[in-house]
Amino acid sequence: MKIRILILILIIPIFGFSQTNKNDFVFKWHYNNSALWISIDSTLEKFTPTIDEIELAKEMSKNHIDSLEQNRDSKIVKQYGKLLKFNNADYYRQYVGFIDNKGNKIIFINAVCKGYGQKSDLTKNWIFVLDGGSCFYQIKVDLTNKKCFDFSVNGEA
Repeated sequence: MKIRILILILIIPIFGFSQTNKNDFVFKWHYNNSALWISIDSTLEKFTPTIDEIELAKEMSKNHIDSLEQNRDSKIVKQYGKLLKFNNADYYRQYVGFIDNKGNKIIFINAVCKGYGQKSDLTKNWIFVLDGGSCFYQIKVDLTNKKCFDFSVNGEA
C-alpha cells in the first residue's frame, strides 16, 4: 500500500505539469490548408512549442504589454482607455511556433476573449476576426533574443 501511495505522489505532479493552462492552446498546423492566413509566412519552418516555451512566451508577452500600458501617455489612456480591457485570465490564447529567416525561434500568440473562443476547437481552428476591439490581440515572442514585437489590438468598427 505504501508503494502505491508513493507512486501516486510521484506521478501526480508529472500529470499536473504536463499540459498547458486551460486557457492555452497549441495550434496544430494544417499543412494541406494553404488558405490558412495567420500573419506568418507559410514557407517558414514550424515547430510545436513546449510547455516551458509557452509559459516563457506568456510571461514575456504579459510583461511587454504591462510595460506598454505603464508607458502610455495619460491623456491617451483617458481618451481611449486601457490597451486591454480584460484580465489575462479572460483570454484564450493560441500558440504557433516558427523559425524566422534569421533562425530565431518565434511564438505567435493569438488571444481571444473567452466569450468568443469557447465555441471552437482552438487547436484546429485559427481565430481571425476584423474589429472586435480588445477582445482580440496578437503578439510575437522571440524566444531566441528574449523580446516581444508586433503587438496589436483589434480595432472597433
